[in-house]
Amino acid sequence: MIRKNILYATLVTLAVVGLSDVAWAQQGSCLAPTASCSTSANVTTSQIQIGGPGSISSNNTVPATCDGGAAGNLISARYNFSFDRAAAQLTVTVTNTTQAPNAGALTGFGFNVTPAVTLMTLASQTAGGLTWSAAFDRDRNDNTIEVPTGSNMKEIKCDGFGRVSAFAGNKGVDTGFGGGAATEILPGNSKTYVFNVSGLLSNITACSFTSVASLIPPGDKTAIAIGRFQACNGGGSAWAGPCTPTNLLVSLTDFKVRGNRHNLIEWETSSEINSAGFFVLARDERTKQYVRVNENLIPARGTEISGAFYSFEDPTAVNGKKKKYILEEIELDGNNNIYFPNAQVVVINPENPDINLLSPAYEEVVNTRTAPRLRWDSGSFSRRQVIEISSDATFPESGTLKVNAGATRSRSLSRTESSQVEDMAALSGEGGVYWRVRGKDVSGKEGTSQTFFMTVQQ
Repeated sequence: MIRKNILYATLVTLAVVGLSDVAWAQQGSCLAPTASCSTSANVTTSQIQIGGPGSISSNNTVPATCDGGAAGNLISARYNFSFDRAAAQLTVTVTNTTQAPNAGALTGFGFNVTPAVTLMTLASQTAGGLTWSAAFDRDRNDNTIEVPTGSNMKEIKCDGFGRVSAFAGNKGVDTGFGGGAATEILPGNSKTYVFNVSGLLSNITACSFTSVASLIPPGDKTAIAIGRFQACNGGGSAWAGPCTPTNLLVSLTDFKVRGNRHNLIEWETSSEINSAGFFVLARDERTKQYVRVNENLIPARGTEISGAFYSFEDPTAVNGKKKKYILEEIELDGNNNIYFPNAQVVVINPENPDINLLSPAYEEVVNTRTAPRLRWDSGSFSRRQVIEISSDATFPESGTLKVNAGATRSRSLSRTESSQVEDMAALSGEGGVYWRVRGKDVSGKEGTSQTFFMTVQQ
């Protein structure tokens, strides 16, 4: 765990930005765990809160709010766990703690389990309960995210440390499960569920179901203690992630990203407590998917009285991609904490490209019905120029449109070419395409531009 003042900055294209001494103020309170999880006890208890300080929602607000709802529409819930080893049963009481004037019916929840748990089945529930579906992750490092049977793949993803537990859904909107208004949990209400548990019972306690916390969907390596809220103020819905108490937040004395070919991420701590190390997490700002970019843990080097400096280059960086970076800290006891120092966003591109793209500017909207014109400054690389356009920023040979541009410095797309760009944009799921220019100088040396993204309007 790292303790220091939280600092933040927004990283812009090609910029090197540090953090200034500004604190990230917390609002409200976070229910502190009051776990009783000794393996020598037959009955153990634990709890966890979603929503509140440090929590994040699927619309990327901290603390968690409903998207589409009124500003500041905070949502929260509490899960109380009691595990009876002799009966091999887990009792979970779920309470929607969202308070007026905020609104939001809790329509689904999920949580991870430790590897000692091998199976969970729903034994009983309060009337008007949920539809239960289990998914177990056999290999956290295989980049395969198991999707519970009957769920909507877009919205419900499970992955965890060892085997991951299940998902419970009721009302059905955005989840793929059935159900109706009678099954949702309204603010101030609660429901109780009992599960039969199989596995290495001697190693299972209530904390086996609340021991890790990570990101919320959509994303990779997705988390525990998540809840789906719907019918919020003004409509809308959102996932809410776990509440992070103030004393668990990581603050950075410095955080920099250099968006030059490979993003170089640098951070500095002032003190570290119980830290095993770090993973760097990156989110593609168009697909909204989070991934860990380092396979191996970056070992912690700080102590309770002194910090350390860290540097890591993102091996997954691709020119033209727009990413946001955050940190995941792994503690010595295996728990993990996710730190969101505000939006760390950068566009990856070379700082001094051979060919400089001019227009359309990065993310500029183009209308393919009006023969969009592309412009660039090729400098000495003006021979045998080719414009490359693709829905994939890596420009695979089989998925790239190549347009000969000769020795010019601009080119309008033909109707046929524009139609191909429309198809690419429709299939990409990102709302546009990537483009770049390649050329040669008098000696035959090849030069390449940055990669820009153009939003396609049909």
